[in-house]
Amino acid sequence: MKRVLLCLVAIIGLSVSSLSAQQKGDWNIGGNLGIGLSSVALGGESATAVEFGLGVDVGCFVADRFRLGLGLAYDLTGGDDAVHAIVVGPALSYYIPIGDSLFYAPRLDLAFACGIYGGESIPGFALGLSIANFEYRPTDHIGLSASLLSFSYSLLSKYNISTHTVNLGLSLSPTVGVSYYF
Repeated sequence: MKRVLLCLVAIIGLSVSSLSAQQKGDWNIGGNLGIGLSSVALGGESATAVEFGLGVDVGCFVADRFRLGLGLAYDLTGGDDAVHAIVVGPALSYYIPIGDSLFYAPRLDLAFACGIYGGESIPGFALGLSIANFEYRPTDHIGLSASLLSFSYSLLSKYNISTHTVNLGLSLSPTVGVSYYF
């Protein structure tokens, strides 16, 4: 019982330890996972589809609270006629402290996308805005993030194949992530 109590005290102590704010020159690397529902317009028809996303990014605080990052993600939208996409591009976040270890961090993403639909490679771009993006820092080096409200738009177009994906989700497309700060 004493060991369990000692472990709890150590975890609580790490959680409330003095955390360094996101200052110019701080770096981090992280990953995220998301699943949700999307509205997809494909070939003049629209449908609702399940979306799965997996991504990694690396970033640097270019000024106090301003993080500039570069991300790489894989997205899968749909079922039988699925659209696979690889997305790479920059992101800008601004960290607003809510408490000692909780931050509100709205994020803007702009990316180059390459999708695959029906065996065809289709280039395009993506734009995203995470309005309700939060990060909890239990220690100086670990950040746990969640995005609950986001808007994203992607356009993949080649010849007569064109897909437009618009996604506005309130707890329909949440993402969670983990970051390591160094």
